[in-house]
Amino acid sequence: GEQVTLGPDLHRGQVLQKLAPRHYWQGSRPQPGGSHGYSLVSTSMAPGYADGDAEFASAEELIKSYPSFTNLIQSLTRY
Repeated sequence: GEQVTLGPDLHRGQVLQKLAPRHYWQGSRPQPGGSHGYSLVSTSMAPGYADGDAEFASAEELIKSYPSFTNLIQSLTRY
């Protein structure tokens, strides 16, 4: 697993965008203490998206696969 911070401050390790390759799981949330309380996240798929292309994992499945990320998975899912 990998955790990245999206944002404009490249000198502090933030990135403007991140590629999540095919068959990778992704999740997002606003940074704690942010001034707006929300974030805008977009996903682009190529080739184009069709119904049935998206797959959603359960928190339980993700925790089994990535036990070191248990707290993060629980914070991003309805566990």
